[in-house]
Amino acid sequence: MHALIILLPFLPLIEGVIQCPLGGIGGYGGGYGGGPGYPFGGGNYCGPESIFHYYTCCNNGYECCFQLETWVIVGLIVLALVTIVCCFGICGACYWGVARATE
Repeated sequence: MHALIILLPFLPLIEGVIQCPLGGIGGYGGGYGGGPGYPFGGGNYCGPESIFHYYTCCNNGYECCFQLETWVIVGLIVLALVTIVCCFGICGACYWGVARATE
């Protein structure tokens, strides 16, 4: 519980749902369903964000792209490295255990 309280200030705030394209109010300036006759033509709603991921507009601002938070990526890399080191440790322990038993 104390760890959660310590980590809370470092977690980014969750923002609202973003809409692509970001070209003005309500997708003004184009987008899906927009055009010269329909300047407020909506766009693509990306969905809600969480503390683990967020969305950005990509492909000229008309598509939603899923992005992991930086701390999640770092955590996954650290977890992968710890798992690899543990696997090597287990293999080494098995090797030395068998070598010691056959002496």
